Amino acid sequence: MIDNSDGCGLLDDFRILSDRLLPHIVRLLPSCVRTLGGELSEDAITRNLVSGLAKSPELRRVADLQYHFEPFRADDRGNQWSTGQIDFIAQPFGVRNRELYLAYECKRLNVRGSAGPRRSKAAEYVKVGVARFVTEQYSAGLPLACMLGYVEDGDVHMANRKVRQKIDDLSEASVIGLPIALSEDAHHIQFETVHSRESSNQSIRIRHQLVSCIL
Repeated sequence: MIDNSDGCGLLDDFRILSDRLLPHIVRLLPSCVRTLGGELSEDAITRNLVSGLAKSPELRRVADLQYHFEPFRADDRGNQWSTGQIDFIAQPFGVRNRELYLAYECKRLNVRGSAGPRRSKAAEYVKVGVARFVTEQYSAGLPLACMLGYVEDGDVHMANRKVRQKIDDLSEASVIGLPIALSEDAHHIQFETVHSRESSNQSIRIRHQLVSCIL
């Protein structure tokens, strides 16, 4: 577990970092999806996105990015084991402690199959996204993490309604209070929620960044 005694400072640092990344994500995501044609997967989109972000001279000065980061946890003998693979992380430039990272877990939303209506996939967003932060599988001891929703049909308002409903409805979210609106335009909606963590009696804030995959 991380010593988060200076949690307010770390929270502020992570918020600033997420604010720096978001405009680049909004700008890059449509082209990251377009180059894949019809063969979309979360991993393929994320690889293109991380590669594009890493090419930005501005971001290279403020953050180091890593695709498929594995957080470690120690057993009672001190042996380290992996708790999974976070889609990608950002670390403030110069940070060398691998336990201090801003995690991004990415999920497709408003997915339309080859036949049939679109599926919101908001339940999966919560059950296999948000829940990983609530249980401390990811971002253990950290005050902030990000959920990045790839809104494939561009309808960020529908995605926002569905995601918020599932956060309220599903016990896996362990949400505290009401969402906090942060920013919104035609191509993205961002809000923040607070979640309780029974394992450590700490809370975690999650920034939800729902971004259009089309211009």
